[in-house]
Amino acid sequence: MGLTRSAALISAAAAAVATACRPALAQRAPIRVGAGTGDAHMEPFYAEALGTFKRAGLDVAITTFANPAAIAEAMAGGAIDVGLSDPLQLAQAALRGIPFAYFAGGTLFSVATPTLVLCSSSQGPIRSAKDLERKTIAVPTVHTFVDISISEWLKQNAADPSGVKYFEMHYGEVPAGLARGTIDAGLVGEPFLSDAKAGLRQLGVPFAAVAKSFYVVAWFARRDWLAANADQAHRLAAVFYDTARWANTHQSDSAAIESTYLKMDPAQVATMARNTFDTRLDLTQIQPVLDVSTRYQLLPRQVAATEIVMPGYS
Repeated sequence: MGLTRSAALISAAAAAVATACRPALAQRAPIRVGAGTGDAHMEPFYAEALGTFKRAGLDVAITTFANPAAIAEAMAGGAIDVGLSDPLQLAQAALRGIPFAYFAGGTLFSVATPTLVLCSSSQGPIRSAKDLERKTIAVPTVHTFVDISISEWLKQNAADPSGVKYFEMHYGEVPAGLARGTIDAGLVGEPFLSDAKAGLRQLGVPFAAVAKSFYVVAWFARRDWLAANADQAHRLAAVFYDTARWANTHQSDSAAIESTYLKMDPAQVATMARNTFDTRLDLTQIQPVLDVSTRYQLLPRQVAATEIVMPGYS
């Protein structure tokens, strides 16, 4: 029986990375991995489809969550062993005495290929940062790194952010909200950004006001789990890095896998902006998020990246 195009691409992709994964003894219990359902969280799904977990001797069970907050809650409750989290969330947990720590690099924001853009209606009056003073901006969640990055972008573009109101709205709902006039601007992410381009005016990339690149999310676990499962954790990190090297250079093949897991048209995935995955744990990609979060008082004190990284992994 012939293979479908997606299956053929996945088979070819698996062969391409087969030599990158080191065989190892299998562990006794599955590693429970928590991830989201967007492009930024695709690494474990790529590794599962390509068979890289098995070739590294790792038994992995992936559970999907609506957002990083839900992943952190599952981790705190003992429902998962490893997951993806942004640096602000991990620092806030650490300052509350929750023993979370990064052990592997993850998904990078890059100013060269932004996947999240601040938009207004192409038919509306909002054309610049200055036009957003005392207006309403939609964000996925309020009082997070996302809205402080917008405030920083407004400041850097000579606008006063103090009177701006932030309204919670999912990325996919923003284009319709702009068309109705419910909101004045909003953050739109992929694949919704590509889908609705005709009706959107792209104002800017707020994350670029923080740094040219930084971790959107990276891999973390409880410190006690990392200490008790050091061999598995190091092998898991190696799998993520092997997968990152493949995904960064095989976007057509990875689009076939992503479309299968996210139940999207492969052509749609192929045309949208895609994230880059890091191949190491880089402290310089953590610190910019912590610094701006401190300036906006989402952290009560300055936090160094080393405080939220497990020793021996960076």
